[in-house]
Amino acid sequence: MWLSFPPRLKFAVFTWYGATIEMDGPTETDYTADEVLFLLGAFFFFAFFLLF
Repeated sequence: MWLSFPPRLKFAVFTWYGATIEMDGPTETDYTADEVLFLLGAFFFFAFFLLF
């Protein structure tokens, strides 16, 4: 799955352990968390697909 975002857009990616995320282009910041609450991740996942 490939997604394109406009420049300077802030966004979050929630994924499973071991997944690979590739980013092309410059970034101002990036952050990788060791733990994410599953319910929070599930909420954003379903909200994204219900809205788009």
